[in-house]
Amino acid sequence: MSSTDPRSAARGPDRRAEILDTARRLFAERGFHATSMRDLCAALGMSAGNLYHWFPSKQAIIAAFVEADSAETAARFAVLSAATDLRGALAEQVLGDVALTSEEEVRLILEVYAAALRDPALAPLVRDAEAAARTQLAELLQRAGVPDPDARAVLVIALIDGLISRRALEPGRDLGDLARPLAAMLRGLLGPGDAS
Repeated sequence: MSSTDPRSAARGPDRRAEILDTARRLFAERGFHATSMRDLCAALGMSAGNLYHWFPSKQAIIAAFVEADSAETAARFAVLSAATDLRGALAEQVLGDVALTSEEEVRLILEVYAAALRDPALAPLVRDAEAAARTQLAELLQRAGVPDPDARAVLVIALIDGLISRRALEPGRDLGDLARPLAAMLRGLLGPGDAS
């Protein structure tokens, strides 16, 4: 089927999503470096040429994951910016995000970080995405009157990263028992200031 075939064009977004879903599963199961493009082709029942049409490398697949995560993060911050009680909403958001993140997604997040540490082409992409999230959170905290918003944004992100790592180390753990202490910790961390 040629790339100009309307059936191929209509299948485009679905095929791209299928590739990303399969890569997500394989990277989480086997690791980024242990999964080859050939492995992806076999799992997808797709020729190498077809896969490379969509993604020229594994790094390009990771880039797609990072871009999607950045868009989701920006959307969450937009929702939080409308909260009347930022501290409470942030605590709920942090715990909800971590608790609802699947074990596969937790492993994928850690694989992306590990790949960025080893791969000079991926490192700036992941660093830039992290910096953008930190800046968005700091701006939100500043608007809410939180003192020293840059440093506190770093601490909130470190807390999220720590909870994600804990999920990897204790798969299947119910994080519900952390709701109250986490809310209290975030309220203390964000300090006095406007409630919104």
